[in-house]
Amino acid sequence: MAKKKKAGGKKKKEGGAPSAKQAIVAPGPTQLEISLRLELESLEKELLLAKQEAEEAKQKNQFLKSEADSAREETNDYESYMQKKTVREQLKIQNLMDENQKKLDTIAADKLRKTKEFEDIKKGFQEMILEKENELSKILEQIEDLDEFVKKRTQQEETISQLRKEMSELEDEHAQEVSNTKTKFLDEKLKFQREASSAIQKLEREAAMEAQSCIDEHTEKAKCTNKKLRASLISLFQRNKGLLAREQQLRHQNAELKRLLEINDSLKQTTQSTSLAATHSMSHANTTRGRGGVKLPRIDRR
Repeated sequence: MAKKKKAGGKKKKEGGAPSAKQAIVAPGPTQLEISLRLELESLEKELLLAKQEAEEAKQKNQFLKSEADSAREETNDYESYMQKKTVREQLKIQNLMDENQKKLDTIAADKLRKTKEFEDIKKGFQEMILEKENELSKILEQIEDLDEFVKKRTQQEETISQLRKEMSELEDEHAQEVSNTKTKFLDEKLKFQREASSAIQKLEREAAMEAQSCIDEHTEKAKCTNKKLRASLISLFQRNKGLLAREQQLRHQNAELKRLLEINDSLKQTTQSTSLAATHSMSHANTTRGRGGVKLPRIDRR
């Protein structure tokens, strides 16, 4: 009888053990799971914000590129304007040179006209002198012995001498006028050439200096803009690289969390299955004890 009671006591202990195990194995979500889930949500939000910042940086980069292209087009337009302005100034200078050339041609034509008039006057005086000389010869032949003829001859010679003197003076005046006109013409020509050359050189220097200044200014602005764009691009590339690395890390952590969650779910399912099996075993043991110990003698014989 004592053995039976002892066996019955053992079975009672075995029957009570599964309920205690069930109470321990079937807890709710642990603090680690909650912390991991919260961290996963926070990382997903950070990843979304990082993607939005990368998109904004990309749009800003496109805007800066369009601004650089616009500045380059403005520089080309200004260079074209300066070239057209230089051509216009050169045309003005050419027109001035043409007008001065016309004036010089007019002066040359006046010189030829006056020379021709002087030659005509000289020829007239020469013809007059010849005529007077012929008359004088005739008179000398006719009244060679007359005093009046001598006086007249003297007068005519004086007249001829006066005419020759006047002709000589006219020749000297004409030569002086021709020399003065030629000197004045040469001086005006040299002065005009110097002024035109100086004006052309001054305009060329001013145009070159202005063009160079504008080109240097636009070049400096373009360099500064390119430098800022390069620094911004490098910063964006580095940030993008960090974001990609962070995204890769987050993906890895997400995969690890999923794996842990799957393991946790598997453990829960295994725990639930074990709990059900233990409950079924305890119910079967209670049913066996309620039948009055029919199977206990069998356990003793074994």
